[in-house]
Amino acid sequence: MTYAQRLSIIVALDSYLILVAVFFGFQFVQEAALTVYTFEMLVISSLSLLIGHHLFSYVFHVYKQVWAYTGVRELFSLMKTFACSFLFSMTMLYIFVQTWPFRFLFIVWLFHVLFIGASRMASRLFHDGAKRFQVEKERALIIGAGSAGTIIVRQLQQSSDVHIEPVAFIDDDKTKHKLEIMGLPVLGGKEHIQTAVAMMDIQKIIIAIPSKSSHTLKGLYKECVATGIKTQIMPEMEQILKGTHALNQLRDVQP
Repeated sequence: MTYAQRLSIIVALDSYLILVAVFFGFQFVQEAALTVYTFEMLVISSLSLLIGHHLFSYVFHVYKQVWAYTGVRELFSLMKTFACSFLFSMTMLYIFVQTWPFRFLFIVWLFHVLFIGASRMASRLFHDGAKRFQVEKERALIIGAGSAGTIIVRQLQQSSDVHIEPVAFIDDDKTKHKLEIMGLPVLGGKEHIQTAVAMMDIQKIIIAIPSKSSHTLKGLYKECVATGIKTQIMPEMEQILKGTHALNQLRDVQP
């Protein structure tokens, strides 16, 4: 699908959802007998919200984002679009009708956020669901729930070319135990490696601790190799910073 075709579909879908949001907002305030709104106010509200949404979606590059890989940055851009389109709609109403139907606009804005946000999340969920039906992947245990570990997990989750599925973390930081990071549980410290391998049908271990001392890593290597599972390690941080190795360039650990 070309960019123009994709843009046309998204603009049409967003326009439809905005009009539905206005309709639901109107029905809500009418049934609640909050106040009576004129046809002129409804038309201006609809048009200003449509124009504002598309204008600020362009300004904040919302239409250029691939929502199958939704992250914090994409959500922040979308929230800025919601906020600015709401203020734009209020400004247009004040200019043309000399009033601020704040309650009505706020309800419409809530539906606006709900419908548009749900459409973006549906794209992400569809993408994640489709990946589960692809070729079977190796279940991987990630050693290290720090920044390096989370980056590797993100790359593995988003890549359709690498047949590795991260399923859990191991980390010696007790404050992370029993928590979830990027949807994966932190099972415990290195003493839980063999238990995790047996319980979760682990087929690969990835050590994502690039800055540990060699002495510390030796004990970790022994724990991993003792499981009999293929173990790989990411490059040292110095090699990553120099650009001689990529973060996801793993190397095998020999027993």
